[in-house]
Amino acid sequence: MNHRIVRQRLLIDDQHDVEDVAEDLADGAIVATAFANFYVIVSRPDVETVQRINLLTGRPIRQVGSVTTSFDLIPTMFDWSQLPSGVSGHAVRALMDELFALGPFGFRGPAAEHVPAHLTLSSAGVRTVQVIAPGYACPSNVLFAHAVDVLGSDVLYVGAASRLSSNLVPWRASEVVEELHHVGEFELIEHRDEALSLAAYPHHTPGSVTLLSFHAQDGFVGGRPVLTIDRHGSLPIEHVQELAGPLGFEIRPTDLAGERLRTRAVPIPA
Repeated sequence: MNHRIVRQRLLIDDQHDVEDVAEDLADGAIVATAFANFYVIVSRPDVETVQRINLLTGRPIRQVGSVTTSFDLIPTMFDWSQLPSGVSGHAVRALMDELFALGPFGFRGPAAEHVPAHLTLSSAGVRTVQVIAPGYACPSNVLFAHAVDVLGSDVLYVGAASRLSSNLVPWRASEVVEELHHVGEFELIEHRDEALSLAAYPHHTPGSVTLLSFHAQDGFVGGRPVLTIDRHGSLPIEHVQELAGPLGFEIRPTDLAGERLRTRAVPIPA
């Protein structure tokens, strides 16, 4: 099916718009959507669609993307029987709950068997999946719930709504259009008020999420398993450490997470 650029404004908190976009996504559309305090691309998870998006955004054709889904299905993306020694699945899920209550975040863990192979990555000898979600408060959760229902698949592809060369994730709809104008055929469903979407996440910068891995603990500190921050994104590592400590985890950034990701400039409140 061919999809035209949607020129009327579609809103992420409008039920009719959400239902229409979910139908189009299931039918093969590339969708740029509001996602907490920034924008992402979501699509069907089939290999052809994912590879097409990779090419359109300047990424290697076989680059492994992240996945998202409705919140009730997030735990089903992981194989909890494959956790490393000393890591409690109950404690990891409790940490997920704490972090998603704050806002957008990402987790890498052992992949469930049904996650498509092209959306998994071998790490420390474990087949892993990277799950990104916008946090409990974001209305995009309704879109994802509709999309997985219509599509009949638990898994959606999710990636940055930007070209690889820009390295800056958009938080305005106008920036999404600028980043993806060459794509030609995509649908954009926006925040109604982008200033409010920024204010709703005071702990987060508007950009790629911080990513925590739990598929391979990095030793023990005082008998507590060490989990790694593999990407220092929108949420400061200190917040993750504060929430993880009472649940029995030590948090340590990898070398790749030593420098926090840059974000686009945001207005300073008067």
